[in-house]
Amino acid sequence: VGVLTSRGRLIKVGMLDMPELPDSANDPNLQGGLPLSEVLSLDNGERALALTSLATEGPGLALGLRTLDRRIGVELPAWTSVIGTIVMMLGGILVLTCLGKFIAKGRGTPAPFDPPQVFVATGPYKYVRNPMYIGGLSLLFGFGLYHQSVSILLFSLLLFPLFHLFVVSFEEDELEKRFGGSYLEYKNAVNRWIPKWKQI
Repeated sequence: VGVLTSRGRLIKVGMLDMPELPDSANDPNLQGGLPLSEVLSLDNGERALALTSLATEGPGLALGLRTLDRRIGVELPAWTSVIGTIVMMLGGILVLTCLGKFIAKGRGTPAPFDPPQVFVATGPYKYVRNPMYIGGLSLLFGFGLYHQSVSILLFSLLLFPLFHLFVVSFEEDELEKRFGGSYLEYKNAVNRWIPKWKQI
């Protein structure tokens, strides 16, 4: 995170250096919680005004969860970073492959404002109905392994039932309305989450 001061300075502070973030909602001086003097070097008369995220810190929400790791009290071994890198690479490849199929075959994108015009059932979609979600969750899970963060891993696991609920209650109905029989045939032949390696 970054701390904006009364003199216009933006001071970078590591999240792990702040085991307990101050409550800044009603206190512009960030009093209470961990004293900022323990992690900042402020000039005389200089005050901390606000906390902000820094783009260079990566996915802000996921990294912010790392502050919970100390409370959970579980440390992952260093070798999980290597596995995390591999999982992130595989998840990224899967997401990019799905995106490429959407653009090339479906003449659209996963974005709601530019959905595919043609139903896509090739590439990863030949084996599982929701490879984009699987790739995204793999990216996040690998990110958690890379940072040896139990809280990010738990967050990625908690996201899955939310994705499932969205797919079942909304997305599948929309696809049936848009593509009709072709989607219903595909839905009956391909699993929602567990890949079916037999070609359809």
